[in-house]
Amino acid sequence: MSADTIAAIVTPYGRAAVGIIRISGPLVKPISKELLGDLPPPRHASYRHFMIRQAQNNSHIIDSGIAIFFPAPHSYTGEDVLELQGHGNSILQRNLLQEIFRRGGRQAQPGEFSKRAFLNQRIDLTQAEAVAALIASNSTKSAQAALRSMHGNFSRCVNEIVSLVDNLRASVEAGIDFADEEDVPVVSPDKLRDEFLKIQGKIDTLLIQAARGAQLNEGFTLAIIGPPNSGKSTLFNQLVGNDASIVHNQPGTTRDRIREQIRLGEREIRITDTAGLHAHSDDMVEQKGMDLTRSEIAQSDHLIVVVTDDNHSAVQDILPLVPLQLMPHLTVVYNKADLTGAPIEYIPPPPYARIRICAHNGNGIPLLMDQLEKQMDSIKDNGSPFWARQRHITALQAAQEICQKHDLCATAEITAELLHQCSDQLSEITSTAERDELLDKIFSQFCIGK
Repeated sequence: MSADTIAAIVTPYGRAAVGIIRISGPLVKPISKELLGDLPPPRHASYRHFMIRQAQNNSHIIDSGIAIFFPAPHSYTGEDVLELQGHGNSILQRNLLQEIFRRGGRQAQPGEFSKRAFLNQRIDLTQAEAVAALIASNSTKSAQAALRSMHGNFSRCVNEIVSLVDNLRASVEAGIDFADEEDVPVVSPDKLRDEFLKIQGKIDTLLIQAARGAQLNEGFTLAIIGPPNSGKSTLFNQLVGNDASIVHNQPGTTRDRIREQIRLGEREIRITDTAGLHAHSDDMVEQKGMDLTRSEIAQSDHLIVVVTDDNHSAVQDILPLVPLQLMPHLTVVYNKADLTGAPIEYIPPPPYARIRICAHNGNGIPLLMDQLEKQMDSIKDNGSPFWARQRHITALQAAQEICQKHDLCATAEITAELLHQCSDQLSEITSTAERDELLDKIFSQFCIGK
């Protein structure tokens, strides 16, 4: 249990119908008796006056509302917790908070309630992170995924693999420590291979699921690419709804990546305008811009290839730069249809989605956005069972690489060490018992009051 008592306003500042203050720590009971006159019955909503009691017969009401007491260890933090639900007036809330501080409490740091819940083993680290993700979710899908992680779906998958790794390690180490004992079975090479393949398969599956969950958390990424002067920047401005990118008849106007956030349906999209791609350039700045474009292609979830409607063959110059896994997530836009007189239309696959538009006057933009939304659905919302973040993916990748190092020629000692390293990497996802700096970094990103 912590030695001090923390308190914070857990609802947004400003005027509202209700404002909530949360108090956690060993001084909850005496603070409750001084502010409320008594300690409310556990886990029951009780109407109370919130009082300033400066001396006997010298007190007045700060506010009135609902008080709920959660005794340790059955509370969010694992400590005694008191929640005071009063009126959402910032002046009243600050006055009440000052009274709590005068009686021994202190201001909670960002994420400190959740950090205490983790340290008191009420939740693991992944569940704690999911709390912050749930608050910050910007779509129904990401909120549902964060909620599943908060309820332990991701943690259970990780712990299942850790259990398999630790059990295999125990068997291998038993064979080392008790090699002379006839009744201690030695893990055969075939059994060892099968177990490693089983563990690796589960890590591979979890890594794919975590990557989907991280994409939900981080948002969709979409890059607009194509040859110079095809209308990429004009299309970019149409999609973001303002003149964020310079448009000019002179080719090569865009030299750097220009990024904006847009909302497409329920999704947050990071959209990037890139430098035009072509075969030959003596301009060092332009070459650097094209290098950045190639980098953006590799990092994107979806690509829009823009060519002019009178030069469809230019697509073939761009396609070799598109990674194979992104080919199903490609939309080709034939722009400047006003110059050819061709109809604004969607041309279904195969081999990829194609749309004819005129970005200059906006014709075809709603058609394009509708198609992008459908394709984004197929990329991201295809069964992500939980929320995840990049540090989880990094740990899973490290565990994956460790498993791949094993071969049948490895000694029992090397095998045991590899299993130990694999278990450590996986355990970092749900627990960082000896890494205070990482804990501080994670919980500092939370809002105050969580």
